[in-house]
Amino acid sequence: MGAILYNLFFVGVGVVLLTKGADWLITGSVGIARKFGVSSMIVGLTLVAFGTSAPELAATLVSAAHGKGDIAFGNVVGSNICNIGLILGVAALIKPIKVERSTLKREIPFMIAASVIIYIFAFNSIITRWMGFILLAGFVIFLYHCAKNAQDPELKGENQKESPAKLVTYVVVGGIGLVIGAELFLRGAVNLARILGISEAIISLSLVALGTSLPELSASLVATWKKEPSIALGNVIGSNIFNILLVGGATATICPFKISGDFIYIGLPVMLALAVLLAPFAWTRKKIGRVEGGIFLALYITYIVWLYGIKH
Repeated sequence: MGAILYNLFFVGVGVVLLTKGADWLITGSVGIARKFGVSSMIVGLTLVAFGTSAPELAATLVSAAHGKGDIAFGNVVGSNICNIGLILGVAALIKPIKVERSTLKREIPFMIAASVIIYIFAFNSIITRWMGFILLAGFVIFLYHCAKNAQDPELKGENQKESPAKLVTYVVVGGIGLVIGAELFLRGAVNLARILGISEAIISLSLVALGTSLPELSASLVATWKKEPSIALGNVIGSNIFNILLVGGATATICPFKISGDFIYIGLPVMLALAVLLAPFAWTRKKIGRVEGGIFLALYITYIVWLYGIKH
């Protein structure tokens, strides 16, 4: 019992640092972006998505450095499932999210394409270094797309209250908090998996993924309450793209990793199914309403219950 409480403490402190660090990183990033007149959707797709995906990036790179391939890849897959099933589901239940035509034609298809590519790569049973380079190249293309469609002149000059120095400080301190939080959270999660007899693949698909997705959840909920649905949706879509292309690509480039059957036959199909399901949901009424949000949340809960059920 002592060992369990000890490691739960690590997990708890890690989650706090991850969440607070992401909050500061987002505050600074969004403030800087607004000064240059960047649209809400692009802010969500890039700066907010990067800020909230930083825990996944930090945790995954730490996992790769420690030789924990299952944890590293499971974090990417599990976080993407959590982003759509839990985060988008809860956000839509609180307030329906309008979907812009450009999002239907560009960002959602881009996310689905990235999901298909990583799924195809997974059947090789190992994500090699050259696959990592391909994923990173896709990330560069994504950034180019965002930069090309970024400007919204009507927004330029907003949020001038905070000084540039203070905003940069938010970004730097937030980034440091994310790295430390990722290390503590990973250490506690891996030890808990071993103590409880649960495979590292399963624990990463659920516990680690949920923990590192808390920043996405808080950011999306805050954006929804502040009547910025484009940021909430952009955060989810952007985070999923970041996770696959940047996090997965960087991890494979640094340290190629093997993929277990749990990911090929459980995690990846669920991740791809949710990404594909988002398209017709968004096209039908040009919004993600409470009904769609409820379906996403129900699917996520069913997935988690089933995931642990098949292992016990």
